[in-house]
Amino acid sequence: MKRVLIVDDHRMLHLVLVDAARLVCPEAQIFTACDLEEALAITRASGIMDLTLLDLGLPGCVGLEALTRYLGEFPEARTVIVSMTDDSASILRALAAGAAGYIPKTHPGNQLVSALHRVMKGRAYIPPEAYAQRRDAQTEAAPELFTGRQTDILRLVSLGYSNLQIAQKLGISVETVKQHLSAIFARLGVSKRQHAVLGATRLGIRFD
Repeated sequence: MKRVLIVDDHRMLHLVLVDAARLVCPEAQIFTACDLEEALAITRASGIMDLTLLDLGLPGCVGLEALTRYLGEFPEARTVIVSMTDDSASILRALAAGAAGYIPKTHPGNQLVSALHRVMKGRAYIPPEAYAQRRDAQTEAAPELFTGRQTDILRLVSLGYSNLQIAQKLGISVETVKQHLSAIFARLGVSKRQHAVLGATRLGIRFD
C-alpha cells in the first residue's frame, strides 16, 4: 500500500489534493499536515512516505525553505512540490533543490489529476509550460539541476559506461557514483539509468 503525505495550509486546496490523490490511488494511505513542523513530526513518527506533496507557501517558510528543511532531515523522501507559483524559474530552482517534480495549483482539475497520476506512479512531472517559457535559454538553465559531477556521470551513463567504469574514469569510488546516481534519479523521478538520460535530455542537457 502506498503512503502519501499531503502538506498544505490552504483548507480548500488541501481537500482538493486529498480527493484527487484518493481518486488516482484509492488504496493509498494518506497522511495530511497543515504546516512544516507537523509534516516533519508525522514523517519522524511514521517513516518516509512513498510520496510527499509539499506546498512551498507554508506558514513561517519563505522561498524554498519548506523543501530544503524537509529534505535536509529526510533526503531520501520523494518530494513533489504543489504550489501556486508556476513560473519556470521557480520550478527549476525547486528541482535543483531536490524536488522530484512540480505541480502548479493553477492547473485545471483534469490536468491536476493527470499530474498526480504520474507522480503517484513514480514518474516525473514538470509543467509543459516550464519548457515553453525557457525554450531559448533551456540549455543554459537545465544543467543547474545537477552538479558538475552529476552531469559528468550522466554523460558517461549515456555512453553506456558501467558504474565501475565511471568510477575509474572520474577517479572516484563506485559507492560515490551510486550516491550521485541516486540523487539524479530522485531529482528526475525515475528509477532506471536510461530513463535518467532521457529525462535529462528533455530538460535540455546535451551529451554530445
